[in-house]
Amino acid sequence: MNPISSLTVRGLFFLRFNLFFKLTAAPFHVWAPSVYGKSPIASVTFLSIYSKARVLFLLFKFLNTFLHSFSLITLILFFVIGVLSILVGRVGAFSEKLIKRFFVYSSMGHVGFRLVGLGLMSIEGASARFHYLAVYILSSFVMWFTLLTRGRNKSHLVHFSELKSIDPFIALLFAFLVFSRSGIPPLGGFFIKLDILAALLDTSHYFTNYLLFFCTVASFFYYLRVIKIIFFDEQTQSSTRSNASISFGAAYSQEYPRYAGRL
Repeated sequence: MNPISSLTVRGLFFLRFNLFFKLTAAPFHVWAPSVYGKSPIASVTFLSIYSKARVLFLLFKFLNTFLHSFSLITLILFFVIGVLSILVGRVGAFSEKLIKRFFVYSSMGHVGFRLVGLGLMSIEGASARFHYLAVYILSSFVMWFTLLTRGRNKSHLVHFSELKSIDPFIALLFAFLVFSRSGIPPLGGFFIKLDILAALLDTSHYFTNYLLFFCTVASFFYYLRVIKIIFFDEQTQSSTRSNASISFGAAYSQEYPRYAGRL
């Protein structure tokens, strides 16, 4: 291999790793919990939804152009990093107590599912990852804007304990979102994960299919922890002293203008 070809291969590998870094895929995720945890929710919403969706479309385009000559190595890399992201996201979310860090870890699992779909060399895999992306974008927008209504000082999962008394509709909506993201039927999250698992079976990836199935079952436990906090835990002392909820418009007007001028 001549020097130019060798340099090209190295550049393409660094390009893939850079895109994995932006997707917060494991093992390039170590920066995300701290950065997202300290950022305002308006900025986190933009980074976790629009930015990741654009990177996934960019990866798909590169796979058919620049990376076409190395498609086999690239698809194996997508597959391995996708499975690793699901495992790391599940482990990280189990013990996390901060709201934004918790959803960063849980979103890593969803990124992993989409990378696995991207790594499947089949029509079913391509269809499944686009269905997954559409449902994920919709549910993430609703989820992050719901968190935006909670205000700046609600940083821990235990603060969800006040939600059922302050705004029962938002509590019920958030519960449906949590059930959907965990993959409980008949919500959208169940069908998009079923598409990925079915595509794995069609391509004879039986071990990976069983592994992702058990990871999905494991995610029920930490998502159910959120449901338990919302509907069954006692309110925190800070929420007991507060009798009024912050509206969506007020929350957005407090969070966003300070950063809009910097974009």
